[in-house]
Amino acid sequence: MSARDTAEHSAIFRQINNVLTAAPDTKIEAVFHGNAVWVLTKDSSKHTSKIEKELARGVTLAVCNNSMRRLKVDPSQLLPGITIVPVAILELARKQQDGWSYIKAGH
Repeated sequence: MSARDTAEHSAIFRQINNVLTAAPDTKIEAVFHGNAVWVLTKDSSKHTSKIEKELARGVTLAVCNNSMRRLKVDPSQLLPGITIVPVAILELARKQQDGWSYIKAGH
């Protein structure tokens, strides 16, 4: 996810919830990059309760370190439990090599 649009953020959390409701043992990692990194910060997120809920359910919420550097987001600004990955695209490619499916969530 790369948008800063809160409607798109709502959609991703709704879709994660739908999947885990239907198949609770599903492993999910959502990778945030570009302006979407702001959704995972303490002061900017309107979705903190959703983020905390999904982290508690075992969802990995990852943020791109390159995007953080470009946007001058310090790791201390992230909500607790967020995973930092070096490069979003590399993270997605490695997961696919390991047999994970890539699904671009949207409205």
